[in-house]
Amino acid sequence: MKLKKTLSVVMAATLSMFTIAGCSSDAMSYSKEVNNLAKWEAVSSQFTGEVNVEAQGESKKLTFTGTSYNKGQDQVYVDFKFNDPSGEINIPELKAYIDKGVTYMNKSYYVDTFTGNGQSAPEALVNLPYEYIAIDSGMDMKAITEIAKSPDYLDNLGKMIFGDSNIGLPLVKNGREYSINMNSDEMIDLFSKAAKAMANNLDSSNSGLNLGFDAEKIKEIQTAIKDPSFDTTLNQAKTLIQGSTLSTKATFTDNDYKSEMNINLQVKDMAKVNIKINATSVKAEGKDIEIPASKTILKQDELMKLMTPQDVNDDATAA
Repeated sequence: MKLKKTLSVVMAATLSMFTIAGCSSDAMSYSKEVNNLAKWEAVSSQFTGEVNVEAQGESKKLTFTGTSYNKGQDQVYVDFKFNDPSGEINIPELKAYIDKGVTYMNKSYYVDTFTGNGQSAPEALVNLPYEYIAIDSGMDMKAITEIAKSPDYLDNLGKMIFGDSNIGLPLVKNGREYSINMNSDEMIDLFSKAAKAMANNLDSSNSGLNLGFDAEKIKEIQTAIKDPSFDTTLNQAKTLIQGSTLSTKATFTDNDYKSEMNINLQVKDMAKVNIKINATSVKAEGKDIEIPASKTILKQDELMKLMTPQDVNDDATAA
């Protein structure tokens, strides 16, 4: 579980940051644009997207819309609504509050995920006396929040995770528009560079972000990534997703920011998945976000137990 958490940090940082130490002048220019957004008192955003899947001769489409309001670096409110035109998949509305780096999601999202698809929600989950649930990731969210307050937080976070390594994102600048276009080989190569840079710098990021790894776990992760089998697995992944593409575009003005992402994932002999996301964020007037009082923070295994039907828990206890 710790390794999965670490690799998720790598992927999130790699795909969301277009600049780290040693990047091109275009990447540094992008970093300045993003840093300027952090100076806004508040940001209001609108999202639209769709997911198309083709597998085993069938196709499915899911659409979603969303809104968010971000006050400074400490508080965020997000609301996403999903729609399946066929009516076969029911994904409930997702509401989330982020307070000082901790994300609280509505309990009804978890409950309705069961009941909306014809199942009974686990009794322990239904009876949990809180309206919002956060998952304890084990990371020092206060440290990340403090980093985000810096005018150079992208650079600082990049250095915290990757050290002085140059990942080399293929960023193209056209005025105040920034784009990335990658094929499947380039995506895998990017992940490889990011994972290896992260492993080399894991002692520092573990301390700075309080990832919670002991010396033995750090050595285990570093050994796994340095092992030849790591490159072998990535080469196999290149074959598996050959033909996949990723494109992003970000456009800035003094008062708004627009972003587009298009992921075309082709899994050999299995499925084709296309994901499109568009977002527009505008400078807004600052106002307080009222964080719900009815909330709790659970460890990941505690939430998983709540999500498991009672008869399965009883069987596990009896065993």
